[in-house]
Amino acid sequence: MNTATNTLDTQAYRDQMQRAALAFLHRHQAEHLGDDTQLIERATDYLTRALEVPLFMASTLVERAFLQLSSPTWVGIDLAESGCRDDICLIDSRNGNRTWVRRRVIPDAFLARFTTP
Repeated sequence: MNTATNTLDTQAYRDQMQRAALAFLHRHQAEHLGDDTQLIERATDYLTRALEVPLFMASTLVERAFLQLSSPTWVGIDLAESGCRDDICLIDSRNGNRTWVRRRVIPDAFLARFTTP
Protein backbone atom coordinates (compact mmCIF):
# COMPACT_ATOMS: atom_id res chain seq x y z
CA MET A 1 0.00 0.00 0.00
CA ASN A 2 1.46 3.36 -0.90
CA THR A 3 1.86 6.20 1.58
CA ALA A 4 -0.77 8.48 0.01
CA THR A 5 -3.46 5.82 0.29
CA ASN A 6 -2.44 5.05 3.87
CA THR A 7 -2.61 8.75 4.78
CA LEU A 8 -6.09 9.05 3.26
CA ASP A 9 -7.27 5.96 5.12
CA THR A 10 -5.90 7.35 8.39
CA GLN A 11 -7.58 10.72 7.83
CA ALA A 12 -10.87 9.06 6.90
CA TYR A 13 -10.70 6.97 10.09
CA ARG A 14 -10.02 10.05 12.22
CA ASP A 15 -12.85 11.97 10.55
CA GLN A 16 -15.25 9.10 11.13
CA MET A 17 -14.26 8.72 14.79
CA GLN A 18 -14.52 12.49 15.32
CA ARG A 19 -18.05 12.40 13.88
CA ALA A 20 -18.83 9.55 16.30
CA ALA A 21 -17.51 11.66 19.18
CA LEU A 22 -19.59 14.64 18.05
CA ALA A 23 -22.71 12.46 17.85
CA PHE A 24 -22.05 11.18 21.38
CA LEU A 25 -21.60 14.74 22.64
CA HIS A 26 -24.87 15.82 21.03
CA ARG A 27 -26.74 12.86 22.55
CA HIS A 28 -25.40 13.38 26.08
CA GLN A 29 -24.76 17.11 26.47
CA ALA A 30 -28.07 17.67 28.29
CA GLU A 31 -26.91 15.28 31.02
CA HIS A 32 -23.90 17.48 31.79
CA LEU A 33 -25.16 21.05 31.58
CA GLY A 34 -22.74 22.41 34.14
CA ASP A 35 -19.84 20.01 33.76
CA ASP A 36 -18.15 19.90 30.37
CA THR A 37 -15.19 18.00 31.82
CA GLN A 38 -17.33 15.02 32.73
CA LEU A 39 -18.97 15.02 29.29
CA ILE A 40 -15.55 15.04 27.60
CA GLU A 41 -14.35 12.19 29.84
CA ARG A 42 -17.45 10.12 29.03
CA ALA A 43 -17.04 10.72 25.29
CA THR A 44 -13.37 9.72 25.47
CA ASP A 45 -14.31 6.61 27.42
CA TYR A 46 -16.97 5.78 24.81
CA LEU A 47 -14.50 6.03 21.94
CA THR A 48 -11.88 3.92 23.69
CA ARG A 49 -14.21 1.19 24.98
CA ALA A 50 -16.99 0.93 22.41
CA LEU A 51 -15.07 1.82 19.26
CA GLU A 52 -11.58 0.74 20.39
CA VAL A 53 -9.92 4.04 19.50
CA PRO A 54 -6.48 4.41 21.12
CA LEU A 55 -6.62 6.72 24.14
CA PHE A 56 -4.15 9.29 22.76
CA MET A 57 -6.25 9.66 19.61
CA ALA A 58 -9.62 9.54 21.39
CA SER A 59 -8.70 12.50 23.60
CA THR A 60 -7.72 14.63 20.62
CA LEU A 61 -10.79 13.67 18.60
CA VAL A 62 -13.17 14.39 21.47
CA GLU A 63 -11.57 17.79 22.06
CA ARG A 64 -11.97 18.66 18.39
CA ALA A 65 -15.56 17.42 18.40
CA PHE A 66 -16.29 19.44 21.54
CA LEU A 67 -15.01 22.57 19.81
CA GLN A 68 -17.41 21.87 16.96
CA LEU A 69 -20.24 21.37 19.43
CA SER A 70 -19.67 24.59 21.33
CA SER A 71 -18.62 26.78 18.44
CA PRO A 72 -21.31 28.83 16.71
CA THR A 73 -18.87 29.73 13.97
CA TRP A 74 -18.58 27.55 10.92
CA VAL A 75 -14.89 27.96 10.25
CA GLY A 76 -12.09 26.63 12.37
CA ILE A 77 -8.35 26.22 12.19
CA ASP A 78 -6.51 23.00 12.86
CA LEU A 79 -2.93 23.91 13.67
CA ALA A 80 -2.09 20.35 14.72
CA GLU A 81 -2.67 18.96 11.21
CA SER A 82 -0.18 21.32 9.61
CA GLY A 83 3.15 19.75 8.82
CA CYS A 84 4.62 23.11 7.86
CA ARG A 85 4.55 26.49 9.60
CA ASP A 86 3.56 28.17 6.34
CA ASP A 87 0.33 26.18 5.87
CA ILE A 88 -2.89 26.23 7.90
CA CYS A 89 -5.80 23.86 7.71
CA LEU A 90 -9.19 25.62 7.65
CA ILE A 91 -12.12 23.42 8.63
CA ASP A 92 -15.74 23.97 7.69
CA SER A 93 -17.46 22.77 10.87
CA ARG A 94 -20.78 22.36 9.08
CA ASN A 95 -19.54 19.48 6.94
CA GLY A 96 -15.96 18.76 8.04
CA ASN A 97 -14.37 19.82 4.74
CA ARG A 98 -10.73 20.85 5.06
CA THR A 99 -8.88 23.40 2.96
CA TRP A 100 -5.19 24.17 3.14
CA VAL A 101 -4.14 27.80 2.80
CA ARG A 102 -0.95 29.75 3.24
CA ARG A 103 -0.64 31.35 6.67
CA ARG A 104 0.21 34.72 5.13
CA VAL A 105 -3.29 35.09 3.62
CA ILE A 106 -5.00 34.79 7.03
CA PRO A 107 -5.21 38.05 9.03
CA ASP A 108 -3.08 38.02 12.18
CA ALA A 109 -6.03 39.12 14.34
CA PHE A 110 -7.99 36.05 13.22
CA LEU A 111 -5.08 33.71 13.88
CA ALA A 112 -4.58 35.18 17.36
CA ARG A 113 -7.98 33.79 18.40
CA PHE A 114 -6.65 30.27 17.87
CA THR A 115 -3.04 30.58 18.99
CA THR A 116 -3.21 32.52 22.25
CA PRO A 117 -4.22 30.84 25.53
